[in-house]
Amino acid sequence: MKKFVKMISTVTVMCLLMASLAACGKKDSGKDTSGNIVIDETQDKEAKESTSESETSGKADETKPPFEETKAEVTISVPAEVDTMRPILLGICKTMSGGRAYDGSDSTFFWDGIYAAINGGSWIHPDISMSDDGSGYMVPRETLAEYAEAMFAGNSAIPEIPSTMGGIEFDVDSDCYILYSSEGYLGSMEFTEIEETDNGYEATVAFTTKSGNVETHTFIMTSGGYGTFPCAVNAVIDE
Repeated sequence: MKKFVKMISTVTVMCLLMASLAACGKKDSGKDTSGNIVIDETQDKEAKESTSESETSGKADETKPPFEETKAEVTISVPAEVDTMRPILLGICKTMSGGRAYDGSDSTFFWDGIYAAINGGSWIHPDISMSDDGSGYMVPRETLAEYAEAMFAGNSAIPEIPSTMGGIEFDVDSDCYILYSSEGYLGSMEFTEIEETDNGYEATVAFTTKSGNVETHTFIMTSGGYGTFPCAVNAVIDE
């Protein structure tokens, strides 16, 4: 009897041990997730990175400067009469460069202005030709008078060439003035305002010198017609 009881006890203990081992095996298994919260660390990392990029993009957009509308440049409408006067106005601008006053009664200013209007310009009067050796311009007396009338209020009188002035001489045989070529009269001119008056125009220009300085002049012109040039300069207001 004692042996039977002892056998029963042994079997019971073994059963309990087996049950305990089976329970431990289930607990350690990574496949059984029933009742537990499973966290996918890869998906969580990607979600955080996506959120971070969205926030960064939003901040970048906030720092962008506001849209600025580009203003169109104002275009000056230049009447044909005024446009034809460009060589005359440019010659005066070149001569006034540096602070000289417009003065047709000054023979030095007269010749400097005529020389600057003809020499180095993009337009040449049709009656002006190059000298045989190509060193200068041959300007007939009548053509020079047209420049004088247009540049100095219709005054066609041609003063004597000052003895101190070089680069200009008169050739008796051809009855022409020879203006020797030079590169000393550089500069550019743009119209900034043009107003039509009862007897002509008021034209304001910006003249850019060779050194880059910008000088502003307003030309008072009378319409009338002086050969090739349709107007005459009466005065220049230096601004």
